[in-house]
Amino acid sequence: MAVAPAGQDPNELLSSEGADAVKALVDGAQPMFEFAVRTRLAAFDLNRAEDRVRAMRAVAPIVGSIRDQALRVEYVRSVAGWLGMDVDTFGREVAKAGRAAAAHPQQPSRQAQSAGGDHEPEREVRHVLPAPTCETRS
Repeated sequence: MAVAPAGQDPNELLSSEGADAVKALVDGAQPMFEFAVRTRLAAFDLNRAEDRVRAMRAVAPIVGSIRDQALRVEYVRSVAGWLGMDVDTFGREVAKAGRAAAAHPQQPSRQAQSAGGDHEPEREVRHVLPAPTCETRS
């Protein structure tokens, strides 16, 4: 996902800052799943155990929706690290989210309902990416 710092579309960026700015934007693009997961994680205080568990349940359906098995395994490893959780624990949650989605494709998963708070149901997160922010990648 590539978002220009001032929120311009690529044509506006090209007009205002030139081809090098557009190339730099594309070169620094974040993969869609990473963007979706990191944006979702931003809603949680990962220094608190309760929020880490809620965050795990909130992002498990996103990772579980990755069809490429090898890529999913890599995201399980990466996201577990971002969460500060064990890979096996997060992997089980991703598998559970996948089973729930397969069993009830039109309903929010139990993980989404138990994530608590004012967060959106995970079913929506899987299909609607969050609004882009102007933050830079670190």
